[in-house]
Amino acid sequence: MSYEEAMTRRVLQPLKLAHTWITVPQNEQKDYAWGYREGKPVHVSPGQLDAEAYGVKSSVIDMARWVQANMDASHVQEKTLQQGIALAQSRYWRIGDMYQGLGWEMLNWPLKADSIINGSDSKVALAALPAVEVNPPAPAVKASWVHKTGSTGGFGSYVAFVPEKNLGIVMLANKSYPNPVRVEAAWRILEKLQ
Repeated sequence: MSYEEAMTRRVLQPLKLAHTWITVPQNEQKDYAWGYREGKPVHVSPGQLDAEAYGVKSSVIDMARWVQANMDASHVQEKTLQQGIALAQSRYWRIGDMYQGLGWEMLNWPLKADSIINGSDSKVALAALPAVEVNPPAPAVKASWVHKTGSTGGFGSYVAFVPEKNLGIVMLANKSYPNPVRVEAAWRILEKLQ
């Protein structure tokens, strides 16, 4: 089974993400957003491991469903998918105040805006920082700011949620913006919703 087939059958269909794909179907191309790089419209470029690394295309509604499933997987009917969500938010490594899961980064909640905004800067992300293994891995913590930035040429995204508060945000942009700008915008919006 290919990666695309596995994702579709084991994740997208069970979560009822009907507008999320690795390969956008021909009849959905009209709704496939264009990103902008250097002022020119672009779609995601194919490349080595593109499907696995950055190949998911989704609607904001499906992304909101994804966040809801990750905030509270008890509503997910597939037990193996529930376990996968829990494992992804488990804490495997600690770098300063940040914990690394499988794709997700988590910080203990509550926290100060500066720690999340400054920690998202590419200078921090690309710096050689000491990492401490969490052994055995710690299970997901509901009192966490769970987040993930994403970018490809022409697109930028940010997802953040606090399971304990049942509060989350999805930000999709057709232009790549610096991570701290995205994180600060999300922080300000979620702060107003509390």
